[in-house]
Amino acid sequence: MRMNHLAWTRLVAVGLVALGLAGTASAEKNTPSSLFAPAATHLLTSGGGVHVRVAERAYGTEKAIRLFKQAVAKVKVAIPGTPDLMVGDLSFHGGGRMKPHRSHRDGRDMDVSYYFKDGKARKWFERATLKNLDVKRTWAFISALLDTGEVQYIFIQSRLQKVLYAHALKTGTSKATLDRLFQWPRGRRNKRGVIRHERGHDDHIHIRFTDR
Repeated sequence: MRMNHLAWTRLVAVGLVALGLAGTASAEKNTPSSLFAPAATHLLTSGGGVHVRVAERAYGTEKAIRLFKQAVAKVKVAIPGTPDLMVGDLSFHGGGRMKPHRSHRDGRDMDVSYYFKDGKARKWFERATLKNLDVKRTWAFISALLDTGEVQYIFIQSRLQKVLYAHALKTGTSKATLDRLFQWPRGRRNKRGVIRHERGHDDHIHIRFTDR
């Protein structure tokens, strides 16, 4: 009986769990998001505050697509004039390997742009800095995602975490809550927090939804 690549990968993962070789911190960071999550079968399309860069690379789980669109909609309602948020890679239809990523295999991972102070939508990822980052809109978006309770990780460069943390604290989020959510200021090697540093995430935000 023939077995496709995704089915074979899932079978291997089951074996690793049985042998106690799965679930390490390094595997969590560098391997596919989850081999047991629903496949990527729902297409994210442009519209409603979203600009999808490449449609064939924009398939996600029903939950990931729904919650992402809800978060974007909340920002647009809360802050009138919010530009479209550019979306890069999710997954291919049905999942599987997507180069050059080590994740993005099962529809739970999503790369999206930051919001910028000039109020213009981006067509490509652009490096966010302390000068050009729209902290208010970016935090509103991240906060809306976190409120779902269905986000496993959000990867953001540490210096950008710092300004988002400061803004959230200033606008009423408690320090105890922020210390639970952010890796900053504990250092990049600390594995606490939903919002974590990962190299290369100063021009886009990586969101990983849970597999529940």
